[in-house]
Amino acid sequence: RERLDLLDRVLATRRTPPRPRRWTALWPVALVAVVLAVSALVPVRTVPLSLQVKAGAATLVLPHAGVLGPLEAAGDVRIEGFTEADSAHAALRQALHTDTSGGATVRGEELMLRSLSWPAGSRLHLQARREATLVQVESTRSPIVAELQVRGGAALRGDDAASAATVQLAQGEWLRFASRSGGDGTAVPQPLGLSLPRRGDAAPRITGLRPQALRFAQPGDSGRAVADIVSSLEEGTLVMPATQKTLALMAGDGLEIDGLVVNRLDVAAGFPLVLSMSGSARGLRLRTGEFERSLKPSVLEYVARHHLVNLLWGGAAVLWGALAWARSQWRAVEPEGSP
Repeated sequence: RERLDLLDRVLATRRTPPRPRRWTALWPVALVAVVLAVSALVPVRTVPLSLQVKAGAATLVLPHAGVLGPLEAAGDVRIEGFTEADSAHAALRQALHTDTSGGATVRGEELMLRSLSWPAGSRLHLQARREATLVQVESTRSPIVAELQVRGGAALRGDDAASAATVQLAQGEWLRFASRSGGDGTAVPQPLGLSLPRRGDAAPRITGLRPQALRFAQPGDSGRAVADIVSSLEEGTLVMPATQKTLALMAGDGLEIDGLVVNRLDVAAGFPLVLSMSGSARGLRLRTGEFERSLKPSVLEYVARHHLVNLLWGGAAVLWGALAWARSQWRAVEPEGSP
């Protein structure tokens, strides 16, 4: 009897384990459901991409100061928007200072755009025409500078001149055109634009640009005083390797890319423009008519397509199961009197 009483007292001192509640058993399921819902709604921060398009025009937002050129010109080069013009040749300098208030046209046997430089935060507009490529730089800072190099028989005519100034240049001479803001620093410099004629089907290649944003738009042919802005895309292909998705771009689609980190960008400035690019972007939107959608994949889609992430998740699940099994085995061998 004493042994039975002692056994009863020992059993009474042991705490009865509480019965598990339903929410305790279901919280892992609820946690997984919340994680899946959030990952399906939240897009990835950046998405790698590869783009190749044909377009009538393109606008590149350039966060840093840069230089474009040299580019050959097969014909008359038209320059507009400059507020200063100069040359080392006396006859050309005199013609630039007297007859070019509205713009100028330069002709030469050998003519090329030696450089086009811009300050940080500029926009570079490229537009393809049948006989020429239009290049325009727009910025809130100054200066925007274009330098031409001419050799052989050359002619310079300003918009206000009755006739062209002609010279014979045995050696190459430079002409510099600049657009600057006002002296008080409040005025914005005029956009500086050039029309570079092409020779036949030859397409000058533009490389080395590092834009942070990319747009494909041009003025429409609506006949209004203020033209509507329409998409300049003709066709293209957008590839996102992270999700193994390939999207065919159609004429009229409005593609907007922001937060670009460019690995490679190449533009063949023919008719139309052919742009090839690879890199990553933080913003990727496609507009078709009035409908706009983001092309960035969600975190869930990225995880589902990314094999390395799948491997990590599988390894974490196996490790979790092994730890749970080891913990159950440890509890099974605990002594009765242990807490």
